[in-house]
Amino acid sequence: MYLVVGSDAQWLRLVDQPMFSTLNVPKYATNEGRRKHADELHKAIADVTREHITNDVMAVLREATVPHSRITPIEEVGNLDFIANTSLSTQTPDGRSVRLPPPAAATDHLQAIGGKLPFAPCYGEHTDAVLAEAGFGVTETANLRERGVIV
Repeated sequence: MYLVVGSDAQWLRLVDQPMFSTLNVPKYATNEGRRKHADELHKAIADVTREHITNDVMAVLREATVPHSRITPIEEVGNLDFIANTSLSTQTPDGRSVRLPPPAAATDHLQAIGGKLPFAPCYGEHTDAVLAEAGFGVTETANLRERGVIV
């Protein structure tokens, strides 16, 4: 779990909770004191939190309105609701479904296609079509291919 105390007011709310009352000592009362004794304080917080299950600690922190978050192992990040519910997907030529990362921004197009993208083309797969659209004739395209300019 990640815990953030960014102000003396948050600290007071934390140490007012019975679970954290042992940390209510003068040397930790100010941000400067907490920074000066950071290593010792981190150990003291660990000593308190290791005596409780994470959900109980988080409930106390929620009650105290102290910012905190569960740390998610990297292999589980894709299963978090806000990731899983916004991830894109594609299907490989052999039929396997592949989950892709969420888009940087939601768009009407992505919503219209249900977040399912076409599989990426093979290298050079659309070269002829792109060159034709750019005005190259069949002979010119063949000449470029023979010279190794395109695939």
